[in-house]
Amino acid sequence: MQDRISYSLTNKNKFLLVNIKTKIKGEKILLMDIPQYKGTNIMHIRKRLQEAGQAKEDLFCSKLSKGDLTIYKQAVAAGWYPMDVVVRIFTEAAKILYAKQAKPFYALGYDQALDNLSGLYRTVLSGISPDSAVEQSARLWRTHFNSGEASWSSVQTEVPSQRKVTFIVKNYPQLPAPFLDIVEGYIHGIVAFTHAQFLGSKIESNNPQEWRWNWIYKLE
Repeated sequence: MQDRISYSLTNKNKFLLVNIKTKIKGEKILLMDIPQYKGTNIMHIRKRLQEAGQAKEDLFCSKLSKGDLTIYKQAVAAGWYPMDVVVRIFTEAAKILYAKQAKPFYALGYDQALDNLSGLYRTVLSGISPDSAVEQSARLWRTHFNSGEASWSSVQTEVPSQRKVTFIVKNYPQLPAPFLDIVEGYIHGIVAFTHAQFLGSKIESNNPQEWRWNWIYKLE
């Protein structure tokens, strides 16, 4: 279906809306049926590339198609954008911004958490438990994604001072592979503000109907 769809942007009431046009006459595609992502972290990419310097941003822009480049340059925090475009933007940005990292997409997610949760948010997180931080992340899932349902769980491990917390996303089998690492890095970044010490993590991706991210932590 991706080959049969083109994207364009229109400006209406200060929001950038994605218009989806199909090349097949008579076929209709509902915008709500296509996975989308909020523009906040596209803006984060734009800021980081501008901070990295003109040469790196020019290199990044040269890797994008005309349509993807338009979304990169015009995305706003309140806008929703096709997930396939977002993945291409994030992929090229990760190659440039986090090339020296062992897991570039993980580093991207961690950096997004640092950027999204500044000022007062960091103060609030420093006073709550890691479990509460992950619970809040689950509640905010649909703030960034129009697909999937997020929840969480936490259990005591065999070691009294350690706990296992799990972030769960259901009903989103088409979640793009890069987001497995991005979500892992983002949650790690959020929980780091609570002064917890991560001891290990594991992604369970064998069941695409229920993605699971597991962490073992102890309070410092």
